[in-house]
Amino acid sequence: MGLNILLMISLGELSELLNQHSIFTIGSLTIAVVMLYILFLTYYKKKKQDVTGQTTKLDDNAELKLLAKRIAKLEKVLAFKEEPNLPTSSVSPISNASREEIRNIELEKIIATKKAALKTESSQETISALEQDINRLNTLKREELQGGKGKLNVNLAWETIDDLDLSVITPNGTIDLGNLGIGVNVDGVLGMLDLDANADDDKAVRNPQENILWTEIPTGEFRIVVNLYKRRVNEVVPFIVTVTQKEGKTVVFDRKIQQEKEEMLIAKFEFIDGELHIKEIV
Repeated sequence: MGLNILLMISLGELSELLNQHSIFTIGSLTIAVVMLYILFLTYYKKKKQDVTGQTTKLDDNAELKLLAKRIAKLEKVLAFKEEPNLPTSSVSPISNASREEIRNIELEKIIATKKAALKTESSQETISALEQDINRLNTLKREELQGGKGKLNVNLAWETIDDLDLSVITPNGTIDLGNLGIGVNVDGVLGMLDLDANADDDKAVRNPQENILWTEIPTGEFRIVVNLYKRRVNEVVPFIVTVTQKEGKTVVFDRKIQQEKEEMLIAKFEFIDGELHIKEIV
């Protein structure tokens, strides 16, 4: 088999495996990219010399440029690879499943982790906290995702009358309550907060949600932020953030916030070739 064909297969196979990135570590991916560079340089040298050692003319470097472009793409995916062992979860879309059904699959995984922790926990205080978390997440499973539906949604949900605020930092400004219903435009794609909750004391509810949506896939890097704007009851306010790509993956973050006016960074995300790449910030 020719070296150029071998290299093309290697790139194709690695691209496929990167799409299943949950089975890889950062170290193994780094080694893979280094191996691709070695193959690339060997191929380049082979193209420059024939069997007699004489230099031959490269045919416009077209193949080399294509290979270099593919390696660059793999490096970009590697740079945005999710860190291992983070408390996040993601799935591919299920045929005919609703957004809530897909979210609930992710919530079940979080619940299963907490139930497993219960079996080995001896502290009554920790056991009580875990049981409260499980009950809360089961309650959230019964809630519909509120707000408009886009090609990408970031939804914040909690179970207290405290006032949390959801925002997303974009390359062109922050989507937040200050531009409710107006949003921020990045390269012609509008992202907008269309649902705010618990801002007024007399209108606070116990199952609030906030929602940010994009009608098209945005470009650039974005950061999700949650702020405990006003504490009304709870010293610690647990919440979930659900990131849903239409016909793509769903990711759920289960977090708690305590400090009033604290802006907690939850995750950063970016789309690479139409695929959502997201990393939790802890």
